[in-house]
Amino acid sequence: MKKSIIVVMVIASSQLSAITSNMTHRVMGTSPLLYKMIDYSKKEISFEVEPIYMGMYQNQQVITNIMPFGKRTLEFDQQGKGDINPVWMNLMSSNDSANYSSLVTFTPSLTQSGVLLHWYDNFDNMFIDIKTALVQCKSEIAMTEVGGGNGLNPGILNAQQAFTQSDWNYGKIGQANHVTGLDNIELRFGGVTKATSHASTYDLFITGFGLIEAPTGSGTKAEWLFEPQVGTNHWGLGLGFEALVCGHDDVKFMIAGNYRYLAPAWETRSFDLLDNGPWSRYLGVQDTYGLPTAPATLALPGINFFTQQAYIKGRSELNLYARLSKQLRSSYVELSYNFFCLQQESIGTIKNPTPGYGIYALTGSTGGAGGVTTASRATINQDITNLDPIGSPAVITTDSFNKASAAQGTYAANTLAARLEIMNNNIVYGFGAAIEAGLSHNAISTWSVWAKFEYQFDNITSSNCHDEYFSPLYNINEGTGLIEYNDVYMDNFDLPEDVIETIENQFIETIESFEFIEDEELQSFNNQSEIQEENEEYSESFLEEIEQKDESEIEIENENQEIKAQEEETQNLENEAIQEEIETEASKEVQDKEEEKLIQEDEEVQEEKAANYEQETETQPTEDISFEDETVQDEAILEEPELNEEVQCDSNPELDHQEIEIIEIDENEQTTPTGEDGLFLHLEATEPTNGHEPISTDESQDYEFVPTNENGFQFIDNSLKEIGDNIPLSGEEIEQVSDIDTDIHDDKIINPPTIAVEFDPEEDRAMTEIEILQKLDSTK
Repeated sequence: MKKSIIVVMVIASSQLSAITSNMTHRVMGTSPLLYKMIDYSKKEISFEVEPIYMGMYQNQQVITNIMPFGKRTLEFDQQGKGDINPVWMNLMSSNDSANYSSLVTFTPSLTQSGVLLHWYDNFDNMFIDIKTALVQCKSEIAMTEVGGGNGLNPGILNAQQAFTQSDWNYGKIGQANHVTGLDNIELRFGGVTKATSHASTYDLFITGFGLIEAPTGSGTKAEWLFEPQVGTNHWGLGLGFEALVCGHDDVKFMIAGNYRYLAPAWETRSFDLLDNGPWSRYLGVQDTYGLPTAPATLALPGINFFTQQAYIKGRSELNLYARLSKQLRSSYVELSYNFFCLQQESIGTIKNPTPGYGIYALTGSTGGAGGVTTASRATINQDITNLDPIGSPAVITTDSFNKASAAQGTYAANTLAARLEIMNNNIVYGFGAAIEAGLSHNAISTWSVWAKFEYQFDNITSSNCHDEYFSPLYNINEGTGLIEYNDVYMDNFDLPEDVIETIENQFIETIESFEFIEDEELQSFNNQSEIQEENEEYSESFLEEIEQKDESEIEIENENQEIKAQEEETQNLENEAIQEEIETEASKEVQDKEEEKLIQEDEEVQEEKAANYEQETETQPTEDISFEDETVQDEAILEEPELNEEVQCDSNPELDHQEIEIIEIDENEQTTPTGEDGLFLHLEATEPTNGHEPISTDESQDYEFVPTNENGFQFIDNSLKEIGDNIPLSGEEIEQVSDIDTDIHDDKIINPPTIAVEFDPEEDRAMTEIEILQKLDSTK
């Protein structure tokens, strides 16, 4: 495609030196940038109206294409020394001593105004696109003459009158002309295909279409040079494509192209002669009948003779364009480019002019006598022509016509356009501008501006998400205009279930006669699938049975092992219980014997003490023993027990059969919880051995040895004191505590008991902790 464009541009450049009697503007319907870009991601019906105004710039291109030698200013000289000899147009001086001479400047202009009309309808898988325009075209080649004005013939006094004289039917110059009508109608019909999957980050739509260009004009009339024209008389038939890429950020890019073939047609064209140079169409002619003895006459306007019906052969047209747009909420911005190339015309058959006419022969600055012969080699600037042999006048035929002088050259141009639009529900309005730069002298460089009004019949805007092809993963929030992501549930084949269901429903609803037809292959496939499913189900059930069987055997084995372990544990416990019972009985026998021995010894000691006491009482007065006496205190120090020695203590019913650990025996004088001085023994209870929790929340048990009024010490169980009024007692605990001198009220200890034990400072000084505890226990 790029090479084709380069070739076309080279061809266009080769036409720069061409001169033609026909030059016209481009048909508006062939300019896609003037119309909106179709958004194929939507299914819509819209009607677009665009008031437009177009003007021409760089008119030098037109001058180069239609004026002799490409000159803007031509010199008129009656003596044949300028560019044009006005005598050929019957413009000559009325003064024999002052020939006609002037400078004439030509300024072409072209404007178009009207409305562009565009209808678009997208339904099912097809679309119809119709474009045309209602246009008024104005053109003019203005003339400015310096000098001259001294014409001889009535009504032809200057160059302006000469080029617009009433005898001329064609090729006139110097007056503004306009024509109003409907421009060619372009009809496109095609289909849209989405080329990307729903998982893609962008959507690609490819359209293919055929197009028909219906002519609305009658072709060139050649009455005026650079005449206005609306529509042509050539049918066009072609095809094209448009590829639209839609990003999920509302950016759209289109690249497109189309080709059409313009059918041949007959048109009226003015021709120059092959041997007579530019503007030879304005030479005078005369009838050759009766020459050389025919009477002298003025020359007839050759333009009427050299303008004939010509068959314009078919030619090709190429249109390439790219468009980039961005939607910003309700606003729309677009930039676009277009390359347009129309092949140069080729003329076929030309209708024969009236026979028997030849070029008028000038014999001097004042004109020619005529009626003698012809001047077949004359040019537009000569005053004395080379005459043809007398008696052998040269008759003009179509073979002398220069077809290229009546054909339009290659029309190649680049166009840039921009537009801004606002969308309000189903109404769109905005404006745009474009500039077209001609690449060839046969192309007209123009600028254009337009306003846009569009009505969308099914209330579609870009934020309304009426989207036939939009990915189900995304949609546009109507309130914010932002893109949102939707979760899509997939089937076993990773296809969106909602998409499949939508397609199936649309397919069934579209085809009225839809029904499910029995298909042998499908039925066979289904049967095989059922058998396969049954086999799979059987295999699964078989595996489940095996697994269940294995699990049952494992459970039974585990249960047997547990039973065996329990039996072994029970047997061990029984053996241990028997062994403990034996040991307990043996220990009890030993203990009983020791207790009996101790009791017996104790009785003997008590009796001995009692006897000694009586003797001392009789001989000595009674003395109080107090710990305030340091000597007595030292003598009363008990043997310090070894720490961390576990002993059995039955001094407290709440500590029965509990292991206690000797933490500290304070031998120093201190203030006891009762406020008196004495020895303080601190014992800490360890974990109970019989599952009985002690009453006290404190794990430590404190015992006091307090001096009494009698000889000895008083023992106080502080664990009962710590209970206070706060610790509730169970029935068993109440029964145990009731054995001690205390009060029970609402199952709580009101007055903690004080357990008094007498100790002899002299005799009990060396008692071990075991002996102390045993004495305490026996005392309680």
